[in-house]
Amino acid sequence: WKAQEARVEKYIHYNIQDVKSITFKEHSVSPMGVPRLKGYINNNEELYFIAYISTTENFEDDFTRSGELGKLIKNPKKSVSEIEKEEKEKQQE
Repeated sequence: WKAQEARVEKYIHYNIQDVKSITFKEHSVSPMGVPRLKGYINNNEELYFIAYISTTENFEDDFTRSGELGKLIKNPKKSVSEIEKEEKEKQQE
């Protein structure tokens, strides 16, 4: 779960404004067999999210969130792979 938490944290820090803290409160597998991480940001449970690891072996961008958290999303959103590609390109400059 630690590797997936790191990927979710990267996604949240890149795609959401004003993130001060991220709290993971549950790791579970849905009835359909999909691993998921539940948590919230900034010590505010109204800013909750559920990150699903469904289409690949690692978390990319399958992310459900509260309406309140939705107001903080930056556009356009980027997947973890897109973020990592961008970081690599910056390092090579």
